Amino acid sequence: MRSFFLMRMLTGNLFMVNAQNDYKPGFVVTNNGDTLRGKVKDRIAYPSAEKFDKIRFKSHGFISRKYSADQISAYRSGSIDYESHWLDLQRNRFREKYISRKGEGRQVFLLVNVRSGVLNYYSLEYINQESGMIESVPLFKRPNDDYFVRVTQGVLGLKRKLLVEYFSDCPELREMIKAGKISTPNEIVRQYNGCPGNVK
Repeated sequence: MRSFFLMRMLTGNLFMVNAQNDYKPGFVVTNNGDTLRGKVKDRIAYPSAEKFDKIRFKSHGFISRKYSADQISAYRSGSIDYESHWLDLQRNRFREKYISRKGEGRQVFLLVNVRSGVLNYYSLEYINQESGMIESVPLFKRPNDDYFVRVTQGVLGLKRKLLVEYFSDCPELREMIKAGKISTPNEIVRQYNGCPGNVK
């Protein structure tokens, strides 16, 4: 069964904590790999709490161009990076699956928290329509995987059972997660990067 909740997230009002009205210095990366430098605007500030489906980009002068997630592969706004990814949430009664395969779901911009080349950490940010507060879904993805793994379950903390299964190739990390010795996504990324076979 599809989750209408996430599909609403994917098509609705997503925005960042650092929302501002002004254009910020940045760039876009085209699907051909070209980097175009200029200024980027991707949201309207709180209390509007709106993130544009298409970012606004100015390279020179006052004329802006609009780019959606299927038109560019990445962009930077200020000091924050975003990447375009295919994303489709499939949910049954027992588990969510965040599929990332070309042609499935739709392309969305994900905030890049950590891009390590071994384990990448992203955030899908959205507005809780009931509270009006900014919330986010933290996601892990290894470069060759065709899916994301959700890292936490809201205020309940890490999705330990799922993460223990996901990191079957790093016994030390699995034991740390089981024992509650690790509690944040950034700690997991650092530990996984240090696992045998992952150190570069």
